[in-house]
Order: sequence, then C-alpha cells, then structure tokens
Amino acid sequence: MNVLLLLQERTRIQQALLHSPPGHLVYHKGRYGAQQYTRPSDHKRVQKYIRMKDLPQMEARYREKATLEARLREIEKLLRADPKEVKRVKAQLQREERNLLETLRKPHSAQYRHLTLRGEYVASKSEALLADYLYFHHIPYEYEQPLFVRGVCYHPDFTLSIHGVTVYVEHLGLLDQPKYAEEWKKKYQQYQSIGIHEGFNLICTREHEGAINMQEIDHQFRDMGVIGKNWDKIAVRDQERIRRRREKKK
Repeated sequence: MNVLLLLQERTRIQQALLHSPPGHLVYHKGRYGAQQYTRPSDHKRVQKYIRMKDLPQMEARYREKATLEARLREIEKLLRADPKEVKRVKAQLQREERNLLETLRKPHSAQYRHLTLRGEYVASKSEALLADYLYFHHIPYEYEQPLFVRGVCYHPDFTLSIHGVTVYVEHLGLLDQPKYAEEWKKKYQQYQSIGIHEGFNLICTREHEGAINMQEIDHQFRDMGVIGKNWDKIAVRDQERIRRRREKKK
C-alpha cells in the first residue's frame, strides 16, 4: 500500500467534492403524472426544480459525486489499516507544503508592476482593472492564490469568497494566440477534474482584439451573483461599522 499516493488521491477527491452539487437528486411525480426532479439549493434546505433540458448534465454530475464518495470511503478504510505510516507521511507532506508556500510568498519578478487601489502589484493593466472593480464593490479576493490540482500548483488570477462559496476568476487576454489558447485548454481541463466549471464557480473574462470591455465583465459578475444589491449593502454596512469603531477608539 502506497500511503503517499492514497493521501494525494484523497486530497484530490476532497477538493473535487467541495465543488460538487449539494445533496442528491430527488424524483417527484408532478401534476398529471409528469416527472419532476429537484435538488437542494446551495446552502439551503429548499428544493430547487431542475429543468428537463438540464437534467442529463445534473445526473452526470451526481453520478460523478457518488463515484468520488465511494472511492473516498475505500481510501479511508485503507488508511485506517496503517495509522503510523499515515502519520509519518502526513508530517513529511506538511513540511514540503510549508517550504513550497514560503517559496511562493517571495517577491514576484519585475513583470508585476501595475499598482491597484488596494496597494498590490499585478501582472497586467487588465488585471489591475479587475482588481479595482472587485475592490470598488467590496468583494474579498486573493490575487494569484496557489491552487493545487493533482500535484500541480496553479495560480488563478483571483480567488473570491462569496457567501462562503469559493469562486475563481481567470482573465484570458491572449486567446487569439494559438499557444496561449492551447495552454488554457489544458489548464481548464485540470480545473474541471476537481469540479471547477465556467459559469458555475469560475468566471472567465476575455479581451477582444486587445480591448477589455468592463460593461460586459460587469454583466458576467452580476449574472453569477457575485455583484448584487444585498451583497453591496452588507459590504457597505460592514465598512461603516468598522469606521465607527475606529472613531470611538480615537
């Protein structure tokens, strides 16, 4: 039994399950005997109806979830058979991860020279626009936060936390270049392998002939629910509460 491989596989499965749909599909017999399917809404107990045209895709995602959960139970059973070896390998992996993260925290190269309103340097003017857009709307984000996929470290342009849900943002500025487009295709396939899908928990912004359209990007964020009245009100209220606290301390 190779404990290291099992632990790595378990991590991949756990990451994929984080992005899996909640609960399970439920079959209902609707009016006039019509078939209806529902699933739990995200972070709610309310059932959400699934349109018949979306049913094949949802069924495939739930089948994938069931397969991953079954494999995870098998791995846990195998790991329980040798707890000492598991503990030793875990300690080794933690040391390696700490060393890697320390390396990643070192200053970037000179290409990171565009300063954002939040006071950090990013790689391009388009990324600076996106960072300022998120900052203006009070959306918490991390720039190029490491994301480990099957032992490979990627750096999504922005990692957002929206109502407890992780949403990734990738800006694709050079898709008209074949090499860039091919590299993105391979990267997106890796994202999909752990449950990151465009339109679900990934926003891909694009440029057209070197130009960026912020109105189009604004629509993308609003369609995904990242920007909305309720979120803006909450963010502004929190900022106001922090400001009042600081004034009291003075």
